[in-house]
Amino acid sequence: MQEEPETTGSDPFEHLLDVFVYAPLGFVVDARHVVPQLAEKGRAQAGMARMIGEFAVSWGNTKLQGAMTDAQEQAVMILRRVGVAAPAREPAPGAPVEHDERSDDHTPPAPVVGPASSATPSWLEGRTAEDEAAAAALAIPDYDNLSASQVVPRLDGLTPDELEAVRHYERKHRHRKTILNRAAQLQSSSD
Repeated sequence: MQEEPETTGSDPFEHLLDVFVYAPLGFVVDARHVVPQLAEKGRAQAGMARMIGEFAVSWGNTKLQGAMTDAQEQAVMILRRVGVAAPAREPAPGAPVEHDERSDDHTPPAPVVGPASSATPSWLEGRTAEDEAAAAALAIPDYDNLSASQVVPRLDGLTPDELEAVRHYERKHRHRKTILNRAAQLQSSSD
């Protein structure tokens, strides 16, 4: 038996028949099997696209909030250095901590090149050896130099005892509402 040679340079008329007659006929015959498979593939693609979109929006929102917080902190610190904004008030020892609802985070300034870089933030002045030891014992390294936006994501991996230590330290020293609220959420969810 002799096999028919395969035609690679087919006639344009044959190609048109394939596209407009035979392919639609094949689809109609197999539609009962093909359509559900195509629909399932479409659902999977739409679900994946939605998941990627939600992740991108969430990630972008987190980054934007962090950048806005950092920019606000930098602006406040620059205004304080220039003398335009009043310096942060520190409560007297033993006095209840009042919290300004408008500014949640009194973060230390970023290092500045020049003579102003040696200035110690007011919330670090007058610290005792006990305060230093408490800060060093926290599960988050370099805690005193981190902004609230840097601390909050690190709270997720802490044990209940470590969370309690951070909460206690934060309430005693800087009383940043975002950190205290997140620690409380994590503590209540672990109960």
